[in-house]
Amino acid sequence: MAGFREQDPDGSPREPDVYRNAWQHTLDDMEAMADELEADGWEVVTIPAGDTAPEHPDVGDSDRFGLVHVVPGNKADDLAELVDGREFPTYDVYRATFQRRVFLVTALFDEDAKCAIMIAGTYERKHARQLIETAREEGVMYTHVQRIDKTPVARFEHTDVEKFFPETE
Repeated sequence: MAGFREQDPDGSPREPDVYRNAWQHTLDDMEAMADELEADGWEVVTIPAGDTAPEHPDVGDSDRFGLVHVVPGNKADDLAELVDGREFPTYDVYRATFQRRVFLVTALFDEDAKCAIMIAGTYERKHARQLIETAREEGVMYTHVQRIDKTPVARFEHTDVEKFFPETE
């Protein structure tokens, strides 16, 4: 194809390839963490979000805010089954920023039941500014998981906003 380049003029990979590689690394890390937990007897659901978007209260029909992960039907079903009747009070966020994007895995744990949920997502940093402000003002952050038709699957509350948005953001 005319004008199509495998590399930028300086020889570095094209931007989409760099992001695709970073996303694959995120997924590989999530699977490695899940494998370790499963080896210790945990039940783990891993979810690579098809889309992740920072949402602040001024967007949409409600005043919800947080990271919204859109997940495929089979993963939504697995998640709905796992969260039914359980709480996941312990969580951690593994994140890396590469150029304009944030790549993260939100890991949620029910230590009593030895169940874990790991959700991988990526979003552009510039879209998170208003969410960061809202989360810091409110002192709370939410993870929303929904199907592609916007049907809610699960919502998780997090009290440590800095795990999602370190002070440097």
